[in-house]
Parts: sequence; C-alpha cells; structure tokens
Amino acid sequence: MAGYSDPYISVQILPFTTSDKLAGFDGWESINKPEVKVATTLGTSFEGMVKEWFADADIKVVEAPARGYQEVLSGRADVFITSNIEGATLTQKFPQVTAIPVDAPRAPTPIAMLLPQNDQVWINYVNSWIKLKQEKASSTPPPQNGACSKRTAPRIEKAGCSPGLFHASGAV
Repeated sequence: MAGYSDPYISVQILPFTTSDKLAGFDGWESINKPEVKVATTLGTSFEGMVKEWFADADIKVVEAPARGYQEVLSGRADVFITSNIEGATLTQKFPQVTAIPVDAPRAPTPIAMLLPQNDQVWINYVNSWIKLKQEKASSTPPPQNGACSKRTAPRIEKAGCSPGLFHASGAV
C-alpha cells in the first residue's frame, strides 16, 4: 500500500525562448499566433499542452531523442514550454535561453514523496522535515551574486515562479 508525504514542491509550466527573441513576447497570448513556431517533443505531456494552449501557432513536433528546446536553440523554432525545474537547468546550461514573462505559470502540479502507507511515524517525520525545509527556505534570502542554484534562477523568477526545491514561491 502506498502513502504520500505532504507536497514539497510545485512543478509549473512556463514558456521559454532565446534572449534575441524575447522582445517579441509579452505573455501566453503573444505565443498563440500563426507566425510563432512552438516546438515540443512527440509523446510527452508537453505535446498535448502545446496543441491545446497554442492552437493558432505553428507547432513543430520533434521525435525523441530530439527535444523542443533544441529546436529553439538551433533557430528552427521560437518557443518551447517546460517545467520550472527543467527551465532552471536549461537557463543555467544555455545562457541564451530565457523565460517569457507571463502573468502566471500554468498546470501547477504538487509533488510529494511516495511512502509506506502503514508507517505513520515515518510519514510524520518526513512531513516535519519538509515543513522545516520550507520554513528555512522562506526565511533565507536568495544569493546576491545572481548565480543559479538549487533555490533560485533569476531569469525564471522574472516569470513569477521559482524553480527551486523548497523555495517559498515554488513550494505548495
């Protein structure tokens, strides 16, 4: 039997582009245009979201192992969507990748740990640990050097959410 901890992070979906194309976008609706190429990977949950959210855009579906972000980096597409967590990694790895400013991320999904359902002592311990980490993160200021870390990625925070594990604005 399976049990779950309290949620410790919220995965949220954000749009990304390259810094040279960022001026052309000012929110979700600015992406849903016929002249905008949105890349996504075949068979992923992102494929369904792209087709639903950007029905008017030119959708470019690539087959794995290719990825939507690779299409944007190569210039064959303008936008891709991904989670705040993967987005933090990509903006750190590829400085030209940047989040498109949006009013709010989409499809927030709380993430919890899978635990044995019949061990309430362990579930309580894990939940206490999660709460302590969240409280510590909410009282700790982000690094001043602007570097990405597990807790903060400045280019994503401009879009209104945090990519980081246990960060106050990313936690549920």
